[in-house]
Formats: sequence, structure tokens, C-alpha cells
Amino acid sequence: IGADSQAISSYEGCDITLRQFPALMMVSIGRGNYTVESIDVRGNAGEKLAGHISIDAATWAFSAETETAHVDLATPVSCALDGTTVAVQVAPVTLSEGYTVTVNTTAGHSFNVTSSAPATLESGEIFITGSASDTEPSHLLIGGSDKVHIVNVAQCMGADYKAGLEWTWDAEDAADILGLAKSRCDHIDDCKPVDNGSKILVSSSYNWCLLLDKASKQVLFHALDCANAHSAELLPGNRIAVACSDGTTSNHNQVRLYDAARSNVLLDSSPLTSAHGVTWCESTQRLYAVGNRQINVYSLQDWDTSAPKLKLEKSITTPQGSNHDISLADPTTLVVAGVRAYLFDVNTESFTEMPHFAASTQLKSVNYNPLTSELWYTDATVPEGTQSWSTHTLRYATDPAATSMAGSIRITDMDVYKVRVLNW
Repeated sequence: IGADSQAISSYEGCDITLRQFPALMMVSIGRGNYTVESIDVRGNAGEKLAGHISIDAATWAFSAETETAHVDLATPVSCALDGTTVAVQVAPVTLSEGYTVTVNTTAGHSFNVTSSAPATLESGEIFITGSASDTEPSHLLIGGSDKVHIVNVAQCMGADYKAGLEWTWDAEDAADILGLAKSRCDHIDDCKPVDNGSKILVSSSYNWCLLLDKASKQVLFHALDCANAHSAELLPGNRIAVACSDGTTSNHNQVRLYDAARSNVLLDSSPLTSAHGVTWCESTQRLYAVGNRQINVYSLQDWDTSAPKLKLEKSITTPQGSNHDISLADPTTLVVAGVRAYLFDVNTESFTEMPHFAASTQLKSVNYNPLTSELWYTDATVPEGTQSWSTHTLRYATDPAATSMAGSIRITDMDVYKVRVLNW
């Protein structure tokens, strides 16, 4: 109980068992684009299970003073790549009508998991709850021409994107900040959600990249010397890596490193022919960049100094050339796409082909959720629009081994390059 502690001796004919005083509820939280800040647990019949908890030494009966057990996480936990489990200590009690667990996120959003079945929470025992997951409808980020859109999938699946359009950013609105003619605020080729979806990294093959605050649409950072920029990634320490693709200048065919707090300040660069994609992997603490027929793996050197560097650790040959995208599927799996698509295991450094894309030769983006087997992607194998690389179709599949799509969204008023998942 914690009132006293002392050495315990063993006596013949006397068995002493020590166990934890409270019961332990293990709250399972599913993967989603949110960061968990706190947890609330309560019994559906209003049983008291938290606060000051006492025990009657004669009857071994427990009593508590409050109906809700509230836990603030010491460090908020992001569930963007994987779910998590949070332990909540409560009084040993029987919840006669079940329980409700409320998960609170750093964005001020909450969602529940509820069970109506009676639950007996025993002293020193573990009780595992059902899985709590945010039921917010899936949203996509669409990038192309001079626009970035956010759409609600449930409202426009099988139809035109405008039926589910919830947010739009026009790159021409940033012309003055970028110091560019409005005609150069075009050719958007990636729009990646970062910082739990609160910000968006936008890149353009017209040689610029910027970091956008989603709520205010304020430009937080921009760089104008990232030639033929095709993708970007937010790194630890508020740095940004940009993949700069084919061209003839010294700024092309590189991965370039910037400080998000200082626009147009180049920190470092590393050569990579036809650089098209960059993604950070937390589990290996490495940056993976894809170009032509290779993946470059970088570690972060001198990161706590004013002169950080990307150190090339190794180059890995990919099964196919013309790679156009690299994305994180889970903490240890990347998706590499262009001519066909492959799952890349960062631990074994092995590739597994995704049969769904066996006939694709111009994949521009592939997003994969291995927990649900869902896929959202753009494919210009048969081009649509005014460019050889563009499409007018966002494609959806539910099985990476199947050949058929499960749905699509049409967007015919701009040349679409990539789609990104804001939340599955």
C-alpha cells in the first residue's frame, strides 16, 4: 500500500504474496494523425474509481472518491506511425455497466472507446480495454498546378473532389513573399503534412519550397534556390531537407538542407542524381532519399551546432529505376515507387514488390497503411491533363496484392502530381 516498507522474512507455514494495490487498465490507442495528451477513464454506472483510494483492513473492501481517473502524459505521444498503449491506475472495483475511455489530443480533439459489458478490475491485475481510434473521416492533400486542396474522402469518393473540398491554398497568394511572378507560383509537385498535420511542406519544380501553417495559411519558411524541387521533409531540430531533381545547374541533382527558422539559408547539400523524394525514419534516425535507381541513407551530423550536415552512410540499389516517390508506411517500412512499387524494410534492407502496381510505369506518389491495407496513389502511366506527368485521378485500393482499384476521386481542373494522406 505504501504506508511502510521493511524486509520480509520467510516463515514455515506462512506464504506472503505482495501485489500492486490498484488495478491497472491498459488503454489501447489506434494509429491516426493525432498526438495523445491525456486519458480519462470512467465507469458507465458512475462508480468511484479514482482520487483518494482507501482500503478496509478487516474486510479488504476498497473505496474511492471520484468517478473519473484522469492521466496527463508526461510527454504527448504521436500516433501518426503507430498506435500506443497507456497504463491507467484505478481502484479495484466492478464496473457494472462497463466503461468509457476518452482520449484527448494536443489539437483539442477527443474520441472514445466504450464497452457496456460488466468489467471487474482486481487489485494488482491488468485489464485491457478495447482499442480507441479517432473516427474522423479520412482527408487527403492534393497537390498540382498552383493549388493545394484538402478533401473529405467520404464526401467525394467516386465523384469530383469539389464535393468534399474543405480547404484550399493558392500558391499565387505567396507570390509577394516568394518574390516571384504569379506565373512561377505553379508546378506544385508535393504537399506533405508535417507536425501532426498542422503544417504543410509544399514544393514546386519551379525551384521553390515552403512551409505553410495550415490554419492561418501563413508562410513560415521558404527557399528559392532548390532547383526542380520535388519533395521535402521536416527533420528533427526544425531543419528541412529538399530533394532537387534533374537539371544542369549546380543546385540540381541534390538533397539540400535548410533551417526552417531562416528562409533561403542553405546549411548543407549532398549529390543525388534525379533526387525525387525524402523521408525521415524515426526508428533508424536516418533520412532516406530516393533518386533514379538508388536510395541514399543519411545520418545527421553536428546537428546541435550551427553547421549541421547530412552524412551519406550508404547507397542502396533499388529493383527499378525512375523512382519518383518514397514514403513511410510504418516505423520500419518505406514505400518506394516509380516503375512499379516496393516495400523496403529498413532493418533488413530488402525489397518486396507490391503486386497492385505491376503494370505501373509512372507512379508519382504512393501512400500505404499496412494496418488496414489501404492505398492512395497517383499514377501517370496513362497521362491525364496537359502534362506527360500529370493525372486527373486519385486512386484508392484496399489490397496491395489485388489488381483492381476500390475507388477513385476525379480532379479535372488542374494537373495533379501527388496525393498525400492527412489522416486515414
